[in-house]
Amino acid sequence: MIIAFENIIEYLGNEFLKVIISNKIRKESDYNKIVVQFIENGQKVFYQFSFYTKTQVFHKNIFVKDEVVKQIIKLFKDFKQLDIFDKDTCVEIKETKKGKLFVNKSLLKTQIKGQTEHNLQKAYLLSPEMKIPALIDLDVITTDGKIIQKSQAKFRQINKFLEIIVSEIKDISKDEIRILDFGCGKSYLTFIIYYYLKFILKKDVHIIGLDLKKDVIEHCNKIAQKYGYENLQFVNKDIKDFSSEDNFDVMVSLHACDTATDYALFNAFRLGIKYIFSVPCCQHEIFHQINDNLNFITKYSILKERFSSIFTDAFRGNILEATGYKVQMCEFIDFDASPKNILIKAVKQNNKIDKIKLEQIENLLKQYDCKQTLFNCVKTYLKF
Repeated sequence: MIIAFENIIEYLGNEFLKVIISNKIRKESDYNKIVVQFIENGQKVFYQFSFYTKTQVFHKNIFVKDEVVKQIIKLFKDFKQLDIFDKDTCVEIKETKKGKLFVNKSLLKTQIKGQTEHNLQKAYLLSPEMKIPALIDLDVITTDGKIIQKSQAKFRQINKFLEIIVSEIKDISKDEIRILDFGCGKSYLTFIIYYYLKFILKKDVHIIGLDLKKDVIEHCNKIAQKYGYENLQFVNKDIKDFSSEDNFDVMVSLHACDTATDYALFNAFRLGIKYIFSVPCCQHEIFHQINDNLNFITKYSILKERFSSIFTDAFRGNILEATGYKVQMCEFIDFDASPKNILIKAVKQNNKIDKIKLEQIENLLKQYDCKQTLFNCVKTYLKF
């Protein structure tokens, strides 16, 4: 079907999820492609414009739908193709050699539709099309902006984690945000946090990542140096031995194994860090201590493992509450993507220590004949 240019607005009036403007007319044009994505981040709803050059991508967020439509129509004048996606259909608008606009509307195939619903309705803050350099070096995305198959789950995880972090800390008024990443590993999350805060939100961000694997830390430092990430540093050190005179605003910990999560939470408390985001992993400590009082559960190994995890995280949450934090436990990603999907989110409210609650926690631990690392660290530090 052939349409007039002014009729494009009819196809942008629907609740589209994504628009791609491509095939530029003028070679001297600044951008090779423009992508517009609908993003729902907590209570905020907006459209993110991504402007792609040969080597960089620039972003702009617009919150008013009418203004979004005006901008798309204006930008399309320098291009030949406009693709508009909603959850079920794709509208393809192309300029013919005679300067007319040809429209083709088609239903998305099942496979494509599934990807569209996943990638657009639950739009990532960072898309693979941004071609974030560090994630290319870490084998998460390809140089042409596609997620590597083996890294699909990892990419979803770090994007979801980023979304949760940004929704909490977006209102920090400080010019500088300082972050600790305990148990950073290959630092997928560390790099993506740094990139988003530094280059998208334009924040002055400083991040330190800690891990025990020396070769991994050396590799991450080389990547940070390669791209000039001056305020991103990786340190080969045990979390429990960490000390600093600096003030930090945020602590993140993604799958720090067993008691490493406890030391991460303790250091966050000890340093007075306001925002804690921790996804625990492999809670063996309680697993090996549970006594026969709970044999009706623990005689089944799979139930013993899950009960130990819940038991451990419940203690962690209550200990943080007793030390002045408001705590939430939530699933940060679908269970199918990873069974290790409980996020401990804690925000410092005050410096009050609830000793009565800590005594209750101690009595409960004694009742089950268990020792718990976070509790022991806090008890020793507070000397009660």
